[in-house]
Amino acid sequence: MFNKNYRSTRILLDSSYYYLKKRFPDKVMNFFPDDALAMSDNEGERIVHATFRDTYIEADWIYNTLQRLKPQDLSKVCILTRSNVYNKRLSNCFSKIMETRQRNQMLQKGVFDDFPLEFMLVDEFHFFRRQEIKDVLAVFNMLVNEWDDTSICRVAKEYAKGIGARTIDKLQSEEAVALGIRPSDMVHPSTLKYDEPFEMLRRELERGNVVVFDVESTGLDTSRDEIIQIAAIRIDRTGKVLDKLNLFLKATKSVGQSVNTHHITDEQLQQEGVDPGKGLQAFLDFARDSVVVGHNVGYDLTILASQLKRLGLEGLKCQAHYDTLDIFRRFYPKLENHKLSTIGDFVQVSHKSTHDAFDDISATGEILIYAVNNNIVEGIDERRRFFSKYSKVFAPFADKINEYKRDMYDMRPQELMNKVIREVGILERYTNEDIRNNSTNKPNSKVGNLRQLYRFMRERDDKKMSCLDGIKNLLNLTSLSNTEFDLMLASHPKIPIITVHQAKGLEFDQVFFAGLQEGVFPSKFAIDADYFDEEARLFYVGITRAKKALYLTSALERSKNTNPCRFIYSLPQKNIENCQ
Repeated sequence: MFNKNYRSTRILLDSSYYYLKKRFPDKVMNFFPDDALAMSDNEGERIVHATFRDTYIEADWIYNTLQRLKPQDLSKVCILTRSNVYNKRLSNCFSKIMETRQRNQMLQKGVFDDFPLEFMLVDEFHFFRRQEIKDVLAVFNMLVNEWDDTSICRVAKEYAKGIGARTIDKLQSEEAVALGIRPSDMVHPSTLKYDEPFEMLRRELERGNVVVFDVESTGLDTSRDEIIQIAAIRIDRTGKVLDKLNLFLKATKSVGQSVNTHHITDEQLQQEGVDPGKGLQAFLDFARDSVVVGHNVGYDLTILASQLKRLGLEGLKCQAHYDTLDIFRRFYPKLENHKLSTIGDFVQVSHKSTHDAFDDISATGEILIYAVNNNIVEGIDERRRFFSKYSKVFAPFADKINEYKRDMYDMRPQELMNKVIREVGILERYTNEDIRNNSTNKPNSKVGNLRQLYRFMRERDDKKMSCLDGIKNLLNLTSLSNTEFDLMLASHPKIPIITVHQAKGLEFDQVFFAGLQEGVFPSKFAIDADYFDEEARLFYVGITRAKKALYLTSALERSKNTNPCRFIYSLPQKNIENCQ
C-alpha cells in the first residue's frame, strides 16, 4: 500500500511522481511498479511558477501573495530555499518591505492595515540549543545515562561549588584515562564510600555477593515491551557460581520479530513461562542488597524498572551496579568492538554468548573476573590516591545527583525539573542574567525559556508511562529537530524561512519554494562538477513538502544569462501556471 498517497492534492502528487519518473526512471520502476496513486478527492490548484529580476521583487511578490491568502495559521505556511544565505536575504527583504508598506500606509491612511505576517529564520527556533535549556537537559541526561561524561562535566563545572575547569581537566587527563577513570565515577556510590569506583565491586566479590544478570524481551522499547526471560548468577572473586536463577516469563504480547534474536517462541512461553509478577519478584529477592553486573546493563535495568512499575511492584534494591561494556571500553578501547561475543573471544571464555540470557550471563561473569584480575585490582591503589584529592569537593554534588536519580522513579518530568532548576542553581543563575541584560519578563528572557521548557514537559508528558519512561521519552523528543520546530511554532506561530534540508520530515499547507535559479538551485558547485543527482533529490524533497498549494519563484538577477532552475522543467508543464 506504499504507492497510495492520501495527504496531497491530485495535482501535487501527480506532479511529484511525474518528476521522479523523469529524473530517476530506474529507481521509480523498482519502488513503484504499480505507479503512485493520489487518493485525495481534491484536484487542487496548479503549481505557480513566477520569475523576477531580483530577490527583492521576488520577496515582494511572495508577501503580496500571502496578503491575498490571509493564512489563519502562519505555521502552516513555509518558505523554502536552498541555503541559509538565501534565507537571510529573503528575511531582510521582508523586513524592508513591511517597513516601507507601514510607512507609506501611515502617511496615506493613517493606519497600517496589512494582514499581520511574521517570519522566522531557523536560528530563531533552535530552542533546545539554548544554553539555559541545555543545562536542564544535561542534568536529565546524566540521570538516565550515568556514563554521560559530557553532561556530568557540563553541570559540575557550571553549578557544583569548588569544581572548576581545572578539576574537570584532571578527570579527563591522560593520567586518568590510563587508570581507567571517567568523570562519571565521581558520583558512583563506591567512589563516595571508598574513594575508588571499583572497590565496592571488589569487596562484594570477596563476599560472594555479586549478581550478574541479563534479560530477553519482546522488543527494544523499554517502556512498552516485556521481559520474557530473566537469568542471574551469584558469583565470588574466582567466578564460582554460588547460586543461579533462570526463568521464562509469560507475556501479554507476541514475541514478534524478536524471536529471530533470542529464539524464544510464544508457544515456549505458554508452556514454560511463569507469571511475570512472580518471576520478577523472585529476581528482586535473589538480587536484593547485592552488587549487580550486566553487559550493556543500562538496557536491562531500564526495561526491568519499567515493567516492575507497570506491574505495581517495588524497584530493585541493590548497592550499586556495574557494566562490563563500560569496563572493557575503559581498559581495552582498541578492541574491534565491545560486543559481548567479541570480548568473549578476546578473553577466551568457556561460555559463548548466544542471546540466551543464561548463556550470556555466564560469559559476562567470565569477562568480569578477567577485568577484575587483570585491570581493576592492579590499579586500585593509584585510583584511590587520585580520587582522594577530589572526592570531598565532589561529595555534595554527587549526593544531590544521586538524590535526583532516586526521584526520577517517582516524580513526573516537570516536577523533577522544577526541583532541579531551584536546587542546582539554574533558575538563580538565569534570573540574575535576565536582570543584568534588562530582559526580565521579555519574550527572549532566559527564565521565560525555562518556563516554556516546563510547559513543554507538562504538555508532552505521557501519564500512561512510568516517571522514568516519561523522562526518557521527553529526552528523545528534545533530540528531534521536528519537535523543536513544532514547539516554537505552537507557542508563537510564524512563517518559517528554512532550507530544504531543514524541512525534511515536515509538511505545510502552502509552500513557497524560492531562489529557484541556476547557480543557486542547483548550486554553482553542482553545475561546475556536472553532478546533479543530489540537487535533484533535494528539489523533490522541496516540492513534496506542500499539501495544498505550491509556489515556485526564480530571481534571475545574477546575469542576463541566468535561467530558472532546470528541475522545474522536469515537472508536467500542464500542471504549471507561469507568471511574471
